[in-house]
Amino acid sequence: MDFQSSSQQPSVFYNFVTLSAKSKMENYSFPKNVEYNEAYEPFKKSVTNEFWYASACQFIVRLIKLSNLNFSKISGNNVSEIIFDHTTHGLHMATTDQISDNKERSETQEIINIFNVLKDMYKKKNQLLTIEQIILWHSEVMVGPKRFKDFRDKWASSDDQIFVEPKEIRSKLGNLVKEFNSRHQDYLLNAKTPIYSVIAWFLHSFTLIHPFEHGNGRMALLLVQFLLFSFDFPSPVPFYNSKLEYNSILSDHDKKYSEKKDSLTNLIIQNSIRVFRNSKTLQFL
Repeated sequence: MDFQSSSQQPSVFYNFVTLSAKSKMENYSFPKNVEYNEAYEPFKKSVTNEFWYASACQFIVRLIKLSNLNFSKISGNNVSEIIFDHTTHGLHMATTDQISDNKERSETQEIINIFNVLKDMYKKKNQLLTIEQIILWHSEVMVGPKRFKDFRDKWASSDDQIFVEPKEIRSKLGNLVKEFNSRHQDYLLNAKTPIYSVIAWFLHSFTLIHPFEHGNGRMALLLVQFLLFSFDFPSPVPFYNSKLEYNSILSDHDKKYSEKKDSLTNLIIQNSIRVFRNSKTLQFL
């Protein structure tokens, strides 16, 4: 998707209010072709540290492919090595100055930032989600002049749609966060919350709000990890779909909602099942 920003309202009008009205969790149904027990089996399990870190590295590799990160110096094969150096030797911005190529240094730091946020999300999985925490995580992910600390102040559009008006971002995101916390509290009390429906709803709604000028795709997929962690999923979940398929599913939810209402839920479920199957090659604790 190509995104544009402008101080003026884009000429193409997109009715976000209509979409937000139908972006309710009960509309993100559990796919009929998925085995319910297998989908929910991983929750409240534990994995080895080695598997957690391996999943985190794979998540970052897939995130690079799915987002608008234009990496030219760092490939997926380098991610594990960078994370190993970071966790073993304490690699951070000061030591990345040893890298002479500015582009490579920036890409290396971005990988480290994403990994650090992912770890912080896991650490804070039992805390309430807040707008301030989302802003902080976003600022920690970004590198260089794009490292803004608040929401966009310009209109943003993509293809034939516009996102939430800048002055409404905080209230829309606040409502989203409040509703998630309410659903999560229900989960803690009775464990009957439709977890995957909640996550699909949140992911779609966050992308429609598009709160930041840059990095919304990264934050959306990172927040999916936080939501999974908060529901006791034991490790990061890489999204193995292609960028075209992922964007197509989001677009289908925007434009062909009644026909595709379980496709986003299914995407999250299938990737969760895949990472759990992979974990069985290692021993659960």
